[in-house]
Amino acid sequence: SHPVRVDEGCRNTVYNAVEQSGAEYLNNFRDLGVSSYRVEFLEETPEQVAEVISLYSRALRGEISGTQVWKSLKATNQLGVTRGQLVNAK
Repeated sequence: SHPVRVDEGCRNTVYNAVEQSGAEYLNNFRDLGVSSYRVEFLEETPEQVAEVISLYSRALRGEISGTQVWKSLKATNQLGVTRGQLVNAK
């Protein structure tokens, strides 16, 4: 199930059915001088939001690895736009 949402500008966005994480790239981003990050939420509960923010905060402090973040969240380790289900299409 890929949720579709309409924003204020009447644009439709299709969201991936599985959460994505770029957490493994946090060290690279820090090395490049990136100091601000955005985490998007769609239908998460307040408890889920708190868990995600806690995991990313711990990773940014170096307490856990980026791998631990996406595995804990059961997310895909992918950054940016994806090919979705076409990745394994033949």
